[in-house]
Amino acid sequence: MNTTIRWTLLALAVLAVAAPAVGADKKADTPYEVIRGKDFTIAIPAGWRKLDIGPLAGRMPLYANGDGMHIPLVDETHAPIQMGMNVERFPRPTGTPEQGARRNLKRIDANPRLKAIGKGTVVAVTLSDGAKAALQTSRFYKDGSRKSFYQKLFAADAKGVGWVVSAWVVTGKDSQFVDSHPEVGAWLKAHVLSFCFDARKFDEAAVRAAYEPPDKSKQSEPFFFIQMTDTQLGMRSADEGGMAKDVELFEKAVAAANRLKPAFVVITGDLVNGSRDKAQIAQFKRIAAKLDKAIPLHLAPGNHDIPHTKEKVLQLNYYREVFGKDRYTFTHGGCTFVVFNSYLPMLADANQAEAARQYKWLEDTFAAAAKAKSAHTVVLQHHPIFLKSIDEKVGYFNFPQAERKKYLDLFIANGVRYVFTGHWHRNAVARYKGLEMVITSAVSKPLGGRDKAKPGFRIVKVYPDRIAHEFVALDAVPKKVDLAAEPAKENTP
Repeated sequence: MNTTIRWTLLALAVLAVAAPAVGADKKADTPYEVIRGKDFTIAIPAGWRKLDIGPLAGRMPLYANGDGMHIPLVDETHAPIQMGMNVERFPRPTGTPEQGARRNLKRIDANPRLKAIGKGTVVAVTLSDGAKAALQTSRFYKDGSRKSFYQKLFAADAKGVGWVVSAWVVTGKDSQFVDSHPEVGAWLKAHVLSFCFDARKFDEAAVRAAYEPPDKSKQSEPFFFIQMTDTQLGMRSADEGGMAKDVELFEKAVAAANRLKPAFVVITGDLVNGSRDKAQIAQFKRIAAKLDKAIPLHLAPGNHDIPHTKEKVLQLNYYREVFGKDRYTFTHGGCTFVVFNSYLPMLADANQAEAARQYKWLEDTFAAAAKAKSAHTVVLQHHPIFLKSIDEKVGYFNFPQAERKKYLDLFIANGVRYVFTGHWHRNAVARYKGLEMVITSAVSKPLGGRDKAKPGFRIVKVYPDRIAHEFVALDAVPKKVDLAAEPAKENTP
C-alpha cells in the first residue's frame, strides 16, 4: 500500500469514534473492530456505522456503512463515494462456494441495469479456520451513472449454511479512484477475508497488517535487471548477414550483461526463429551459457519458440523439453516476477483447456504475491496485450479483443503496474489505468518505429516505490548502471 494513503487510513481509523455494537470488540489501539456474532467473526474498519435493518437482520446480521470514513467523501469527478460491507446468511445454498461465486458473475452479465467492466474473477481461498471459500471480484456500471467495485466472499459453515460477505466502493461513472488507488481495494479485501466461523481461529494479525506502513527494514535496496527480447537467431536474411549477424548481436548483449552485472537477465521470447531448427537452438544455448553463472537467466516463450499443429494447437511439451517451463514465478528483492505464456491467449480458441489452466494459475499466483506483500508484482511475457490503445484493431502484434480486457483487468485488480514484453521489434510504452505496457525492441533485428531503434536491450531499475526503465543500443551500453540516476522517459508510439 502507498505509504501516504496507508498512514491516512490508519489516522482516520484511529480518529473515528463509534459506540461498539453488541458483540463488537474495539480495542483502544486498533483501527478496526472485531464483530463476534453467534455464527461468525469478522473485522470491519473502526467507526463504520452499523445499521439496524429491522426484519432483514435474520438474513443479514451485519450491514456497515463507511461513507466518508477512511476515504474522501467525493471522487475526482466530484461524485459521492460510497463504501460498505455486509454479511448475508443463506440456509439452503445451491452448490459449492465457487459455484455460487461464478453464478453471481453470470447474474451481473444478465442484469440489464448492470454493464460489466471487464471480466470478473473468482479465486479459491481458505479462511483462517480452514473453511473453503471463493472470492469474487467484479466491476460494473449501474444504470449508466455509477461505477462499482465489488468483492464477495462465498463460504459454507459445518451445518451447510451458506454465507456471503460483500464489500464495495461505488464512485462516479467516469472516476478512476479505485484504479488509481489499488491499495484501497486491498485494504478492504483484508476485512472481507478476515471472516471465519471459528472465533478461536480468527486471524487478527492479518487485519492489522492491512493498516501497517511498509516495514522499511524488510525492503531491499534498489536493484536493476536486463530485459532482452527477440534474440531470434536465424531471422536475418543472407543479405542482412544471416544467422551469423544474429549470433554476433546476441553474444554482444551477453557480454554487456556480464560487464554490468544485473540482478538477473530475462529474455522475453522469440529466442530462435524456427522452433524446431536444431542449429538455431544449439547456438542460442551456447551463447546463453556464456552469461556469468552468478547472473540468473530467465526465459519466456515466444511464438517462434513453440510449434503448433495446423489447427493451431500449441505443442507445449516440446517447448518445455527444449527450453524449460513456459510459466513460472521467481522473486528478487521483495518483488514477485511472473513469467507466463502469452501465446496461449493469442491462440485461445484452439487451446481453451490449457489457456484456462494458465489463467487459474495466474489468479493463484497473484493471490500468493499479495499474501507475501510483494513490493512489486511484475509480469514478463512475449506478446504485448495492446500497442497504443486497448480499443485498437486486432493484429499480429496484439492480443485478441476478447482476451485483452480479460488479462488487463486481472492484472490491474491484483496490483500489477508493469508488464514487460517484446514481439513488436520496436520500443513503445502504452498505458491503461495506471498499468504500463512496456514493449522492448529486439536484440536481433529491429523493424523500425518512430525511435528507429538499433539492436539493444532494456535496463530496468527497481526501487521500493517505483520502477524506471530505458532501452539502450548495443553500441551505446553504459559502463555501469547508476541507480541514483533516473532514465529518460520512454516515448509512446
